[in-house]
Formats: sequence, structure tokens, C-alpha cells
Amino acid sequence: MKRYESRYCTFAVPDNWVPQPPFGYAEPGDDEGRLSAQALERWLPKATTAAAHAARLKELLPALYSAFELVGEGRFPAAAAPSPGAVTARGGWTSKAAAAAAGNPAAESGREGGEGRFLTFKYRNGDHEAAIARVIYLLRGPLACELTLSGSVAASPERDRERLWDGIAKTFSLRGLELLSRLELGRPLFSEGLQAAILAGPRRQPTAMQKFPRAGVALPPPAGWEVAEEEGDAVLRRNEAEIRLRRPVGVAGGDGNAGAWFAWRMRQLQDSACLVLGCERGKLAGVPYAAVLHDEKALTRSWSTAAARRTLELFRGTQPPQWWALRAHESAMPDLRPVLEQLVAAAETLPPEEWQLKLAEPWIDFTLEGPWQAASPGLYATLTERQPLFAHLASAESKLALATLRPQAVASLRRGAALERVDAENEVLGEWRGYPALRYSLDGASRRAPAVSVRAVWLAPERRLYSLYVQGAGANVADPLFLGLLEAIRLPR
Repeated sequence: MKRYESRYCTFAVPDNWVPQPPFGYAEPGDDEGRLSAQALERWLPKATTAAAHAARLKELLPALYSAFELVGEGRFPAAAAPSPGAVTARGGWTSKAAAAAAGNPAAESGREGGEGRFLTFKYRNGDHEAAIARVIYLLRGPLACELTLSGSVAASPERDRERLWDGIAKTFSLRGLELLSRLELGRPLFSEGLQAAILAGPRRQPTAMQKFPRAGVALPPPAGWEVAEEEGDAVLRRNEAEIRLRRPVGVAGGDGNAGAWFAWRMRQLQDSACLVLGCERGKLAGVPYAAVLHDEKALTRSWSTAAARRTLELFRGTQPPQWWALRAHESAMPDLRPVLEQLVAAAETLPPEEWQLKLAEPWIDFTLEGPWQAASPGLYATLTERQPLFAHLASAESKLALATLRPQAVASLRRGAALERVDAENEVLGEWRGYPALRYSLDGASRRAPAVSVRAVWLAPERRLYSLYVQGAGANVADPLFLGLLEAIRLPR
């Protein structure tokens, strides 16, 4: 039996099934209609019941599948994971494992493993064959995991298929739920007045506003708080409490996507052994936001001796994005939450020309000036001009020589530029500061832009490959940025 384990769910399939990207397995072969199992995990905007989640998906599925026909639905018991050897080569669940799952009260009630539903439907697959699928949903708070079992109707006799699917389904369960073991739902993390205060806009402050260019905002220092700038973050401290505002760079959500930030942050909290006490997503004054309240190191702390410190985090998908964090003893949280809300409502976004964006990569010391955005980890862009200016930085382990990588790397950039006219192209293989280096330049015009310039360099210290790529509206735009970034590279010796 092969077992698939993701961060939040697990299931098992027959030994002869092969990996099926991105998150699943399928029977051997190339036939699209062969039996397969695919998993998906995601965080919903808010906690819901499995029944409500399935009802919503019933409305969406007909638009996603050709000739959609719902043929069955029902409750799915959150069964405990079976013992090894439960799934046979072609079908079936061993009676011992089935009895164990059926006799597990926690599994039947869903208290430990979440609650679930399933939908079974027929449709036409990409080969226009009659196909059938069973989709199982397991939910715990705002966490939803889905397992889709599918195949063509002709792939196997119905009895064999159902027996195999039943066996796989009984192995499907949630995992790693310590993160949510103390999650409280239905209790808002912020007051109703926060939305109204943000909509009203920043009021005239009695004290001078302090600018934080790398956070992209100006804040009024509250009375009794020490205010400082640390690595570009706005940091306010009073006694043992701290409020920090940072601009997320080099992490999910750098482009303002609150959902991406939330999923990334929950993974971080799970890895650091924190317990999530509350979470929510939605919109504040029309801007997407995500928030999470967690207990620091709760899984490793001695509850009888250590004081509990909590952190309330708020991500706002503004431009630039704002990542607020209030950290304090749990007893102080009720009094400090209004201070955080007042700062969020009073924060004024600086003019884009005053923004600063420090690159997240540790091997380059460079700060971008102006309306730059961290579109994704390693990718930076300014979108105020008619033609965007991009910079992309990456590093990875590599044992290949630059001479070997050269044809593929250059061809990839050439295709990406999509030039209709090439005015100049040049590539040089040599050294830079003693490192093996490949430098490339391309100038011309595309269908959308009369002038396009690409500048790139690959550096290859031992067992490592660093790349720097810039694209802008002509050499006078791309060259200054590229040369500035090149000069700022600080590779480890």
C-alpha cells in the first residue's frame, strides 16, 4: 500500500499506482480514464459545515464538468487511518481494517478527525468518455481537504471500482490538527468599529506623523509608546507589549493576496508549534484581509510554569500590503487590541515615490526606490509605467556547468521576451569577481512595446547557481537597474 501524506491530509492507494501530479496517484498507463485519486487542501474564507460546503460545490460543479449529473451524496465518517496492508492490489478493504474503522466512535462522530460529506457524479472527460467521480470533503474549522476518486465508467466493473474506492476512502483522514486543537470560532478578532474607522479615513493627528518608507506608511506615535524603525519595520513598544508593522517581502502575500498570506502563515505557525486560537478572513473597508490569533510555542510550553504570550496578526491587502502584529501577555490583550485598531485606522499610505522595498534575498544588498511591488518571492515589479519594469532573482543548488546550462537558459529568456524585432543580442561566458558567469543582453521591440531590453547574468559558485534578470522599456531603463543590482550582489565565499 502506498500512502500519500500532505501537510493536512493522508490517504492510501494500491502499491502499483503511480504518482499523478500535483497531489495524487493513478493506475499505471496513459489513459485519461484510468482510475485515479487526487487530493486538495485549502483554507476557506470562513469556517463552515461540511453540508454547507458540499451544497455550495453542487452549485459550482455543473459549470466545471461536461454533461454533469449528480448521482449520489451523503455524510462521510472521518475514519481513523487504517493499519498497513488495508488496500489490496485491485480492490477491497480488509475486513479487519474495516471493522476497526467502523468501531471507532471518534471517527463516526467526527470529533477528532473533522466532519465530512461526499458527492458522486457522472460527466464526460477530456476524451469525451463517460466518467464518474466521487469527491470527499473533510472540514475542520476553516480547513477543507478534498479527495477526488475518478475514472471512466468503462475502466473497470462497477462492483470492483466501488470496492476499491471504498477502501481508499476509508484511509482518507485529516492530520496535523494540533494547530487547530484550541481554535475558537464565531468570536471576532476585531471590534465592529474598526471597519467604520478605516472607512472614515485618517483623522488629523495632534502629533507629527512618523514616516516608515520601507513599510510604505506614516504613523502617529501613540502616547506612552517607544517608536523605532528596525530593519524597515515600524516597531512600537510599551512595557512587555510590542506592535510591529512590516511590509511582507519574499513571502506569500507580497502582492497583496490575503488568502495566500493566510495559507503561508498557517504553515509557519504549525512548523513553530503554535496553537491557533482564532482566525478570520474577509474585507475591511473593501480591502481583503486575513487575521490570526495564536499562542506562541503552546505545544512545547509547560502550562504549569510558563506565562502565555499571544500574538494577534492582521494582514491587509493594501498597496503596499500591511502586516501588523500585536504581541503581548494574554491578560493584556483586551486593553491593547484597541491601540492596534487605532493605529491601523490612522495609518496613512505614503506617496508611491516615497516607498522603499528592500530585496529579501540574503545574497544581495539592494533597496528599490519608488512604487515597486513584491509580486512573488524573488519577483519585483513596478507597474506605474505603461510598460512594467521587472527584476527577478533566484538561487538554487546546481551541479551543472554554465556551458551546459547556457543554451536552455538563453533560449528561455528569448522566448519570454517575445520580441517581433531583434535589434541586438549578445551573450558572454566568462568570469565575474572570480565566479563562473554567463551574461546575456537582448534589445528589440514586441507587439505591445516599441522598446524592450532584457539583461541577465548567471553566476555559478561551487554547487550553486544564482540568477539575476531585468526587463524594461529600453536600455536606458533596464541598464541602470541591472548594473545597480549586479554591483550589490554579495555571494558567500
